[in-house]
Amino acid sequence: MADSTKETTGSARSNAEAQQLLQEAWVTNIDSQTVQQMTSLGQVRLARINQLQRQAATATALKGADDPEVAAIQGSILSQQILVANLGVARNQAAVTAPIIPAKGWVVYGYVRDQNLQPVAQLTVFLVNEQKNWLRAYGYAFTDQTGYFNLSYTPAAGARASTTAVLSAFLEVIDQKRQPLYIDSSPFSIGIGTGPYRDVVLSGAGPLGKPPAGADAVPPAAK
Repeated sequence: MADSTKETTGSARSNAEAQQLLQEAWVTNIDSQTVQQMTSLGQVRLARINQLQRQAATATALKGADDPEVAAIQGSILSQQILVANLGVARNQAAVTAPIIPAKGWVVYGYVRDQNLQPVAQLTVFLVNEQKNWLRAYGYAFTDQTGYFNLSYTPAAGARASTTAVLSAFLEVIDQKRQPLYIDSSPFSIGIGTGPYRDVVLSGAGPLGKPPAGADAVPPAAK
């Protein structure tokens, strides 16, 4: 019993440390030492998941899948998996090199992940207005194999561009059938010379509905 209590206390302390690192990562610019701490904690948590999975298999064989002990172990596994996924998100965010912002332009960059915080490739990311129509002048971007996208805007040569203009827009994500998977619930601001970072997590509920009508309503989907 003492060993079990000691293990539980150590696990709780490790979880608390990981959560503190995550909070620091999402509100500040973290350094390489913190990234290494996240990597180490993630490895420890993965080892703990493997141990719990073995315990779950043994308990299931002895007591059945509906036993409260098995349910408790499965709950612990899920908790550890969520923590590991969140650590990975924060670590990846810290490792991203901020893109070069074009003269008199801006960049919106970040990642698109599924409900399990895994990267999703070959999605189209773009900006829309309040009517959810594509802001064609600002183009679009595709997510790569890591879920990363980079939507960069540079005014056309000779165009009159204000150095103080701020664009208010919604970020939208569509699949390869041009059906919307995500759209901001409220607009965000993009100023000249800025590079907003976005981390989009899809709901997993599938498309949000049919794409808007009109040839210019949405950009082409990734191939």
